Amino acid sequence: MISAILCSCTQLDSTIVTKSVSSNQKTLPPPIAPQRTTPTKTSTATATIPQEPTPSQTNTITPSLTITPSNTPIVPKALPEQLPLPHTNIASPETHLFFNRPILDGNNYPVSHYRYGMTWDGLLAPHLGVDMANNQGTNVVAIGNGSIFYSGNDHIQKFGYRNDFYGNIIILKLDQQWNGRTLYALYAHLDNLLVEKDQQILTGQIIGTVGKSGAALAPHLHLEIRIDDPFDYMKTRNPELWYSPISGTGLVAGQIIDKNGMFIPGHKINILCADKGIRWVETYWNEWTKPDDLISENFVFSDIPATQCTIESTLEGQTISKRIDINSKEITFIIIQHESP
Repeated sequence: MISAILCSCTQLDSTIVTKSVSSNQKTLPPPIAPQRTTPTKTSTATATIPQEPTPSQTNTITPSLTITPSNTPIVPKALPEQLPLPHTNIASPETHLFFNRPILDGNNYPVSHYRYGMTWDGLLAPHLGVDMANNQGTNVVAIGNGSIFYSGNDHIQKFGYRNDFYGNIIILKLDQQWNGRTLYALYAHLDNLLVEKDQQILTGQIIGTVGKSGAALAPHLHLEIRIDDPFDYMKTRNPELWYSPISGTGLVAGQIIDKNGMFIPGHKINILCADKGIRWVETYWNEWTKPDDLISENFVFSDIPATQCTIESTLEGQTISKRIDINSKEITFIIIQHESP
């Protein structure tokens, strides 16, 4: 297990968050201005990826966190009417899960308190990707076949809301399309960049190493999936729907909606499974994190062992619990509708 302070990934430059955590928990940093980092380019390297992603830990237990912010939350939740309307005619979710995992011989589990669409209790901007804590220099690999769209830093070319945000980045244009639309994988906060623009890349090829460039205070990989336009910060989708679960696990995606059928933003859900793992996630905080075009979810949690679980949602004193079966390499979809607004 790696204990690390990861990424500010926010528009705020001076908020300080104090966290009391045990030694095996991954945490995120106070948002501060990043330091400029120049990428290091070396010769191209290749690797053969295993047939199945290799987990760096033997469970998906997410310990609870005690957080003592020194500031009150300053990123407001959206109102339900500000969010896109969920689809209501979903018989079964379309399975994406096209790609492999991005870390070779390291940690491939996302930081739990700052998953896609979450804000660390309103102190950080809504997250548009997933963060995977790893040691400096851990090899990062291509999640699929493709070509390098960009390899460099974002000092001049902007890929986030400002320059010097992602630091050293690689954008992989994936050969795998989705309904005729182009997919891109963005790797951020890298140390060494091992590929060049327009280079053809194979699944599992080493393309760079984990670093802490840009808005990062400790080594980790920030991974995004973008659709159609690699420059557009608002074209992200939840990566947990696109890469394959760890062997023997699946994932749950779903809608938590109010009595009017609208998404409930920033709402905590507990995932209680037969293996006694502690899992929870929050629904997408505001309109800046987009749900999938077809699945139309407002939460996702991946890498759950194939077992029976209960999804538990409490709103204004009303608790709704639904049982689901998690199947290996599959998305289980669920809708929970509350009677409260």
